[in-house]
Amino acid sequence: MKPVWAYITFFFVCITVVSSLGQGIKLNEWMIKNSTVIADQDGEYSDWIELYNSSSETVNLAGFGITDEETNPYKWIFPSVEINANQFLLIYCSGKDLVGSELHTSFKLSGSDELVLTDADGNTLSAYELTGVSFDISEGSVVDGTEGLTTFYGSTPSVSNVLGIANNSIFFSHESGFYTSDFTLTNNSSLGHEIRFTTNGSEPTLQDPIWDGSLLIEDKTDQPNSISLIPTNAPTLTGIFGWEEPVGSVRKGMVLRFRSFENGTPTSHVVNRSYFINPLGGNLYPRSVVSILTDSLNLFDYDSGIYVPGAAHDANPEGGGTWGTGNYKESGEEWERHAHFQLFSTEGEFEFAQDIGIRIHGSGSTSLPQKSLRLYAREKYGEKEFDHQMFEEIETDKFDVLVLRNMGQDFVSGVAQDVLANELAEDLNQASLQYRPTVVFINGEYWGIQNLRERFDKHYLAQFHESPKDSIDIIESYWGNVGIGTYDAFGDLYNFLETEDLSIESNYTYVSGKMDIADFIDNTLARIYLGCYDWPGNNAKIWRERSPEGQFRWLLLDNDVCIGSADFNSLVHASDPNGPGWPNPPESTLFLRSLLENEAFKNRFIDRMAELLNTVFDKDYVGVELTELYNHYSPVYPEHDNRWIVLDDGQTLEENYSDVLDIIRLRPCYIREHFIDYFNLSEAEFGYDCDSSQVYLDVALGEIDGGFTVYPNPSSGQFTIRSFNGNLNRFDQLTVQDLSGKIVYQKSIESSAAFTISVTPNNLSAGLYIVRLKGQGAEFTSKLFIQTEEIAF
Repeated sequence: MKPVWAYITFFFVCITVVSSLGQGIKLNEWMIKNSTVIADQDGEYSDWIELYNSSSETVNLAGFGITDEETNPYKWIFPSVEINANQFLLIYCSGKDLVGSELHTSFKLSGSDELVLTDADGNTLSAYELTGVSFDISEGSVVDGTEGLTTFYGSTPSVSNVLGIANNSIFFSHESGFYTSDFTLTNNSSLGHEIRFTTNGSEPTLQDPIWDGSLLIEDKTDQPNSISLIPTNAPTLTGIFGWEEPVGSVRKGMVLRFRSFENGTPTSHVVNRSYFINPLGGNLYPRSVVSILTDSLNLFDYDSGIYVPGAAHDANPEGGGTWGTGNYKESGEEWERHAHFQLFSTEGEFEFAQDIGIRIHGSGSTSLPQKSLRLYAREKYGEKEFDHQMFEEIETDKFDVLVLRNMGQDFVSGVAQDVLANELAEDLNQASLQYRPTVVFINGEYWGIQNLRERFDKHYLAQFHESPKDSIDIIESYWGNVGIGTYDAFGDLYNFLETEDLSIESNYTYVSGKMDIADFIDNTLARIYLGCYDWPGNNAKIWRERSPEGQFRWLLLDNDVCIGSADFNSLVHASDPNGPGWPNPPESTLFLRSLLENEAFKNRFIDRMAELLNTVFDKDYVGVELTELYNHYSPVYPEHDNRWIVLDDGQTLEENYSDVLDIIRLRPCYIREHFIDYFNLSEAEFGYDCDSSQVYLDVALGEIDGGFTVYPNPSSGQFTIRSFNGNLNRFDQLTVQDLSGKIVYQKSIESSAAFTISVTPNNLSAGLYIVRLKGQGAEFTSKLFIQTEEIAF
């Protein structure tokens, strides 16, 4: 139960104790989301508190306490510091716990905290409950040292609150979202200030119309196309990569941006709304929807627009090789633009919104008509992170950077091969990126299908591997391009491989300590399976935690247009000692060539590929994953194709996916042949039996023969049951029995189990066992051989 702090208005009213020597010291103003207002001595925008001495005496605060927990009033104790009569004192709530030229508490603030000031005798001087105000909005006394509170759009740290600008809250009759019919939007403000608005994505200024109190929200699809008529790549790019005008009128919503002013001065942040009117309402798209609002000049201005060829192309129209030149090729923070991001669920419900920075993302794919956009959360835009669970498959709800990806060079086919690769990587010794298929609108105009993705950067890697993000090395290629950190450790490893014989066990042991062998093997085998040609001389990224124990690991990067030929010998490609400067020069094949000199590594490499062809790379399982992707995109693809004119005349999305499926059907058999030939193996020495039977797109998930696999098999005791059909949730019990029928292990299966169950029976002796799944009228059994000693590779 809270102490006697009464709520008599909307705000929590301050209580003072008049018997205290410091009775005149008040909590006068505070900010819990400081993005741009005032920086501390480290250049960081920390939370802050302002005290005011309303008395006529100087007061020494030694022994006073301030806290964000009412039960712990002396969470941070003031040093001997004086505050003069009618003066102010600023304290940063940074968590740095510093005294000196600046005061920094040991805690930070949030909207769910209390804020309590206590004198050295234990008397409560001020107490407030904080509210979750927006960024750069402070709360404080209307008049310095008094109890009446307000919020300030223009805050006044260290000076009188009389100089502040009151914050005007704007309220709407309708939330952003999808509606089945037209409606009239109304709004009002807490202070009645003048409100101006725009409908084109730009931020409101004094030159924009004044809100008169209501506006008809209606479907704008029949109105002429606007920004979708702007060419978005250079005229030198023609054919399948050339820009074409959309077919017919693209779908259009209404985007509105509001801001209030008083006497010509802004008194609110920009408030954003997106509305989509259609008889289907929230059922219009069976996929999530993203709405991007930004000044169109940020994207399409000749000199500074990031989405067009513009001045950069005209300055060098013949440059850039195959992919040409353009503003969209520029990089760095100077080519980042302020925007507003809104996310809607598959049911059309508003889910999340945030001000962000946007940049063009990618390399060669930046020259495609539809660009990938990198989305940055930064304090200067309001929030330093995306604080939302963007992907159902993972619990992570904190992201620094996200990407709206255009399928890369698979843009022209609609087959999301990089997504497929990352889905397969979830069961490999590999980092993998989550994805969420979305339909994107920019300033209310339909912009097509893009995948909301994570990004391989220091933020992701720090979270993935629980490493400090400022102690990560990222190497962009095998010849020393450094993304962040240093090249020193990688250079030393590279030089060692180049000069030392890894058939000598001590040399291999040394290398094994410097790189994650299992990670390297799975990364390399995944590329070989996919048949990536633009690799390893390109699309290579290696990283490690910069520490004595840090090992280099490989990222499965940019796997677009990999699956193009069933018989491509990517094993030879990846180990060529004399490849050309592109795509596989000797520098890029050195690691694999050197490691294959070691007999143990070679055997492990061979056996792992055989295992993966039986499991993760099994044609039926990959077919299910591909079918799932097709089912994600096919319902919304015709509109996307009309927008970007992607598919060749007469070609369908289903045919493109079926073509890839035909390659997947044959690919394992060719890989088996390549491994047997390359390593001079007998057929019995490579543990995979070729199966090139037909695989069908849209195969019913339950029709795959058996539906399950158990691997590795033989196992050292830990194994995984994989479902090819996603129906592990049909079962509620797993048992392992010996040959006498005795149950030696038993486990209940959660109803949420989907594709895999990982199992680690304890203390099982070597031998043959029966794995059995039961539940809901279904049963699955498989033999499992346990080999308790570590399996030799």
